[in-house]
Amino acid sequence: MGLMLVAGCSAPEPMVTGPVHPAMWQVSDGDTRIILLGSVHLLPADLDWQDDRIRRAVEQSDQLLLELAPSEVEQAPALFALMASDEAVAPIDQRLDAVAADRLVDLAGAAGLDERDADRMESWALSLTVSNVSTADSGLAVDNGVEQRLTAAFARANKPVSGLETARQQLALFDDLPVPLQDQMLTQSVRRSNGAADTIRATVRAWASGDTAALARLAHQDFIQLPGLFGPLVTDRNRRWADQLSARMQRPGTVLVAVGAAHLVGPDNLPAMLSARGFVVERLPDR
Repeated sequence: MGLMLVAGCSAPEPMVTGPVHPAMWQVSDGDTRIILLGSVHLLPADLDWQDDRIRRAVEQSDQLLLELAPSEVEQAPALFALMASDEAVAPIDQRLDAVAADRLVDLAGAAGLDERDADRMESWALSLTVSNVSTADSGLAVDNGVEQRLTAAFARANKPVSGLETARQQLALFDDLPVPLQDQMLTQSVRRSNGAADTIRATVRAWASGDTAALARLAHQDFIQLPGLFGPLVTDRNRRWADQLSARMQRPGTVLVAVGAAHLVGPDNLPAMLSARGFVVERLPDR
């Protein structure tokens, strides 16, 4: 009984310890400033990640630019449901080996899908579903995620929030992948499902401490075995976003841009692309 009381009273170890200062960059010319912040969709509910730099950026910015505008986020679930099963696919046991297929059935069940539903879903959609289920017990929540909190702050200040792409465009990135690559993506998601929560927790720690080298290693590890995903999911999008931000630099003002942290680190990162276009790009100090 005494041991049970002691165990029950012990506080869980915090996921993030020490100062929180995510990496940020500034792109500037004479009268325009774009502030880049990597977004993490899931964060500990009790983590105060908005340091003084982020609070200043929110106060000083005229606009928030995300991957998806809030209206597009609202449309995404319905679009996903439509696009996930609109093409004929092989049954699961023909797409995966026996061990992976059994594991997928378990994961699909945890997501509220039966085996027949899974058989009808395209591999890219199953892969995203597996990833969501695998991180459900990570101790993280979307309510304190970067997009959620920043969107709320800009709404309170009556400042506009817009997006770099639409929900349909974002989902089409996966839907348009070659079928063999989708199947490989699904296989990898299933095989890594047991360690997915640990990976996302490590990613949160690297992001919170501003450790861009560790963040790049963790964020891009899925592309090591599937390099065919990197171009359409990272490089091509960064190029399109760099074009949009270059156009925005032609108008005065300050814009806070928050996109997935993987887009700001590692090969073909967005800050480097903007620097190559002739803009002054500098990483902001941690304080």
